[in-house]
Amino acid sequence: MQTNRFPKEMQVKSRSHSIEQLSGSMFVVTSGTSGSQYTIVLGDLDIPTICSCDWGKYREPGIPCGCSHVVAVQNYLAETYARRRISVWSKPEDVARQHRQTFVLGDGLILTTRKIGS
Repeated sequence: MQTNRFPKEMQVKSRSHSIEQLSGSMFVVTSGTSGSQYTIVLGDLDIPTICSCDWGKYREPGIPCGCSHVVAVQNYLAETYARRRISVWSKPEDVARQHRQTFVLGDGLILTTRKIGS
């Protein structure tokens, strides 16, 4: 598995995007940098399995994409429904020090969540 070497840059970039939830499982993400719009579709267990961006379109079905648009949707879901915020990591040893819930995303990204305000 290829590891994203810049997880914190991905985290910052993802927070510049705006998210619109079209249905329970479909989102439109507008890039904070280019203004382009991408469609994200959630699969089983609310894992974003499809992103229409250049990075995401080469994924096999069911394998989560580790693009900033998917990270943005994950953060939107965490904030909206669980009052949590995600952080993005690529090294398991960094994640282990967090002592928080984790979610493995594609491209070697690992998300942790924490309550907003903690």
